[in-house]
Amino acid sequence: MIERDNQLDQLVGRIRESSGEGRLCPASELYGPPDLPDLPGAAASPDARALPAEALLAESAPEDIKFMRGRLDGYYFSALSMTAAYAKHLFRIAERDPMRLIADTVRDESRIYPRPTPLAVFLLQPFFMDQAELDGLVSQILSAAEYADIKCVSASNGERFLYSSEHLKPVHAEALAEWTAVGEKENP
Repeated sequence: MIERDNQLDQLVGRIRESSGEGRLCPASELYGPPDLPDLPGAAASPDARALPAEALLAESAPEDIKFMRGRLDGYYFSALSMTAAYAKHLFRIAERDPMRLIADTVRDESRIYPRPTPLAVFLLQPFFMDQAELDGLVSQILSAAEYADIKCVSASNGERFLYSSEHLKPVHAEALAEWTAVGEKENP
């Protein structure tokens, strides 16, 4: 039991450390890193050791430890030092599907806040896209049936925004984009 508690403490410590550094902790990093002892009865391969570590965390992890299952890996974070919204952005980046990253981020912004998303957001942390890449992805998104709800609107100063027509009406999105790009700056 003490060994199991030590194992859990080490796993939780790694996850909290990663979150404190602004990173997700991929489950694959927890399958047997050099400074963690093997779980009793676990085989040497990462796949075989994944289940005991995941099972231990699923069964006994503190409430702040959160898990997201992706198609490439599973990802842990600690809510003590990372918000779920930021973790979701990092998750989408880690899953390496930039079109879905953009579309899902825009849908979230339109649904939760509601507001259109300035394209410039994707040039900044944590996304770090370059302008040419972003322009190409936006062009693909706007022409793909899977993303038919994603629309583009421009403010009078030329700043471009994306929004989801499932959550914002075009006139509302246009007004919010204009306010964000022009009105706020002229009316401090």
